[in-house]
Amino acid sequence: MNLRALVPITRTLAALAVLLLLHCGKPPQPKVEPEAPEPPLPPQGHQFVLVDNWPLLRDDADHDAMVRALDRQAAWLARKPADWTCTVGPHRVERDRLRDTLLRFRDIWLAHKEQPEALQNALQAEFDLYQWTYNGTPDILLTGYFAPVLDGRHRADTEYRFPLYQRPKDLLTIRVDQFEPRFLQPGSSLRGTAVMARLEGRNVVPYHDRAAIDGAGKLAGRGLELVYLKDYWHLFSFHVQGGGFVRLENDRYVKLNYAGKNGLPYVSVGKLLIEAGHITRENMSMQALSDYFAANPDEVARWCFQNPSYVFYQSDGRTYPDLQPDLFPHGSLGFPVTTKRSLAFDKKYFGGGMLAFVQGTIERSTADREPFGRFAIDQDTGGAIRENHVDVFMGAGDEALRDAGFLKDKQGHVYFLILKPKISASAE
Repeated sequence: MNLRALVPITRTLAALAVLLLLHCGKPPQPKVEPEAPEPPLPPQGHQFVLVDNWPLLRDDADHDAMVRALDRQAAWLARKPADWTCTVGPHRVERDRLRDTLLRFRDIWLAHKEQPEALQNALQAEFDLYQWTYNGTPDILLTGYFAPVLDGRHRADTEYRFPLYQRPKDLLTIRVDQFEPRFLQPGSSLRGTAVMARLEGRNVVPYHDRAAIDGAGKLAGRGLELVYLKDYWHLFSFHVQGGGFVRLENDRYVKLNYAGKNGLPYVSVGKLLIEAGHITRENMSMQALSDYFAANPDEVARWCFQNPSYVFYQSDGRTYPDLQPDLFPHGSLGFPVTTKRSLAFDKKYFGGGMLAFVQGTIERSTADREPFGRFAIDQDTGGAIRENHVDVFMGAGDEALRDAGFLKDKQGHVYFLILKPKISASAE
């Protein structure tokens, strides 16, 4: 017999023997069932869900204002290059399709604006409807903003001491997107593609913050003052709204449009006061802030200077006898916003121009709640507008201020309308 041939067999028998010895005397082991898979996490970030069963899109705002907003947006799109696209979350909509969406909606609106059912049927026949969800929920924060109308003066005096500034010439714009990513990579917190800065000697440094500008007077004496206000909280709230009007001593109005920011992050004074226990979260509003600082004027600078963000303005140099819609402040797209028809979105995710329908609730008191629904267009942005937060322009003056304060719905819904793709000749 060949002894070499027995070696593999011997090794196999030895291994079996070891296994028998290891398990000798042990009871049978129970069968281990595999663990059930964990449920999937909800989708993160912005999602746009095509809606099959449309909700009732009932509009409750001024009809003519809708036409103004559409015409301004269509004219803005006509000036864009043919390859321009609009970003809606992960989706891109070509310029011509977006413009066709607005123009076709305008035709349908004019034909059926007084007939809600006919309007709904016509839109369903020609448009796709997408519901915006964020981190797996359709709940969107809806708030309102307005154009303040404040008393002011062209020249400072003992009463009017706080200036609104035009954009300084030393405010630089660094186009991060034009640098090689290996040299300058924009982080996830960057809003858009630019960083604001200034030169200090041969170094590029962040621009002055609020405390440096209004506390240390870094811009004083440079001829940048446009008008003077008499209350610092009024100045601060003017910054929050982005633009507005100043009524002079002769009862004529100066229009001030947004002209840029210092590029520093926005810090919510309301949130700071909630955390400090001065105002409850449930009662927080611009009116609540105004009441608090009216009762505590010595605390205005302490809290407001904690928001380093700062806004600059531009004026056409004219004064006006009254306030007309065409004079309303320009949004981020460069033309006047329209009362209850212009929306402010986070421009990191929304490029501007999309037709939307927003739904929510205006709560004037616990017992006074009314539905809020209207077609509107993405035409603006704001320092506090982040992620799933949408701001609705409510108009100018005290009434608009009140309406803006009552709109604070954390469970609002937002839908986007896009004209359906044209059916090709081969598919007909």
